[in-house]
Amino acid sequence: MNKSKYGTSEIFLNIIDPSVLLRGFKVRGSVRPHLTKRRLRHACGSIGPPPKPSVVQPISFVHQVPGDIRYKQVQILQINTRMSEVKLLGTQSSFPCARIIWALKLKEVEYEFIEEDLFNKSPLLLKMNPVYKKVPVLIHDDKPVVESLVILEYIDETWKHTPLLPEDSYERATARFWAKFVDEKCVLSAWEAVKSEGENKKKAIDTAQEMFEHLEKQIEGKKYFGGEQIGYLDLVIGWTSLWLNAMEEVGGMKLLVPEKFPSLSEWTQNFIQVTAIRESLPPSENVVNYFQGGLDYLRSLSANKS
Repeated sequence: MNKSKYGTSEIFLNIIDPSVLLRGFKVRGSVRPHLTKRRLRHACGSIGPPPKPSVVQPISFVHQVPGDIRYKQVQILQINTRMSEVKLLGTQSSFPCARIIWALKLKEVEYEFIEEDLFNKSPLLLKMNPVYKKVPVLIHDDKPVVESLVILEYIDETWKHTPLLPEDSYERATARFWAKFVDEKCVLSAWEAVKSEGENKKKAIDTAQEMFEHLEKQIEGKKYFGGEQIGYLDLVIGWTSLWLNAMEEVGGMKLLVPEKFPSLSEWTQNFIQVTAIRESLPPSENVVNYFQGGLDYLRSLSANKS
């Protein structure tokens, strides 16, 4: 539609990307519709391609168009990459929270991170996760998603670009199996080794290393657990890149011995070279303090019971 008589030319440019609507051009004299469209298309070329579709927001700018149209105030309804409001409740030193941060970074999803004090939990956390009352919690459009493995799948299904899970159904099921194995066997056995003392500690270390042997076999001959590209299972196992080192320091032991686990050790180095991962790692001393605080708390509870 084109209206022009010493006033406003209102044009819906279906010849330009459908995600961009230009309106409110002030023109002098009459302008032929096809000529106007051509000149506007030329003017909009400097704007660049619109971001990926999501929510439309008005943006105003001034651009000089050669010819009949001069310094015009243009209002564009342009796509906003945020899509909708995304918040993440968590703690920077928590590796389940790190998994979610990595996924959002890899997908280039904008989000607001809200740091939680786990000893003084916020009303928002208690409202969004009333069952477990723990982090991470992803809030998307005011709806909470909890548990890190569940959140990873939600992110992958909601923002489909840069997929994390394999396309093949069997490979997806296999990735889920190993993710559960990591949380239920590897993480817990490593923490048990941190807590244990004396003869029990040696047994706990042996048990933890038996669990890591399974991961060693899975990564042999591959750059990432997901193949040539970083994926879901890499994010799940990513805690070994920093958090396991902190656990070893706090527990006075060594679990991931490079000579015993060469492929897993090499994978760890590949993993932390990924920009989205490397730039999102918290300071190592914070992670050490995180585990040391947890260990001290557990020991104080045991002392009070005795």
